[in-house]
Amino acid sequence: MYTTVLSYISLYIRKGNIAPTVAEVWSYYKYYFLRMAGSGFLMTLLLSVGFIFCLIPGVYLMPAFTLFFPIMIMENGSFSYSFSRSFKILKDNWWITLATIIVVMIITMCATMIVQIPSYVVLMISAFTHLEQPITKSYAIIVSLSQYLAMLLMIIPITSGALIYYNLVERLENGGLLNRINNLGQQGYQAPTENIPEEY
Repeated sequence: MYTTVLSYISLYIRKGNIAPTVAEVWSYYKYYFLRMAGSGFLMTLLLSVGFIFCLIPGVYLMPAFTLFFPIMIMENGSFSYSFSRSFKILKDNWWITLATIIVVMIITMCATMIVQIPSYVVLMISAFTHLEQPITKSYAIIVSLSQYLAMLLMIIPITSGALIYYNLVERLENGGLLNRINNLGQQGYQAPTENIPEEY
């Protein structure tokens, strides 16, 4: 899911805020899948080792882990480039990034729990009424649907990671709107002559 969502976001931005086709997203997916799978395994191993060694190294690596995959797809980076770039981007914004990640995790967890409520209700009804056969079928259907909805909610942290990446890159490199705002009113500043469409 990471590869698909990040590929879609990358293509959307590269095409000038035009939604990509399924074929375009599929080509990105095929290109990045093995790299993302291998890197995901290594990063999960690294994060697990960090959490095993007294929790603090794992917490320290978590923001870098969040930025690692967006860097890999948005900048077409290798494992080592994406890893070092994530720490470079985080240099002065580690705490706010960690806080943002925690808030997004809480929101996602709460939304997932809300989606799971119908399956818990059916399970309780089944436990108290002892009607196993009819409830079992409905319970299986409700659980399946709630699991699919919970899986769709995983788009929230992936998209948030991409937004965090773009925010930190903008702060670090001043490449876009922030640079134009900072230079506004400066002596020698030339306003762009071409009509640049506003992005919302």
